[in-house]
Amino acid sequence: MASTVSFVNFIVDQIDGAYFKKMFGEYGVYLEGKMILLICDDTLFVKPSEKIENILKSRHLAPPYNGAKDYYVISELEDKEYLNMLAKIKFDETPYPKPRKLKNKN
Repeated sequence: MASTVSFVNFIVDQIDGAYFKKMFGEYGVYLEGKMILLICDDTLFVKPSEKIENILKSRHLAPPYNGAKDYYVISELEDKEYLNMLAKIKFDETPYPKPRKLKNKN
């Protein structure tokens, strides 16, 4: 089951400055070019880290898709302050993606 755009928009609206990109039928949530959260099957996931574990309200782990490592499932979706705190921590600990090299058409 794929995520609905209305669910994705709701999550993005909760996080200041966030936007989404569709990827492989699901969605990544981004801040300033960094993917910080994952949405699959209308469920919000955050990659585990020590800093994230210290502030989680619940510690339910599940894979976002078949074959994936476990991520934390975030169920406090209406707590805007909490979601912004998670987003800031993930933003701070996530490196910017490396620039892609352009393919030469010659």
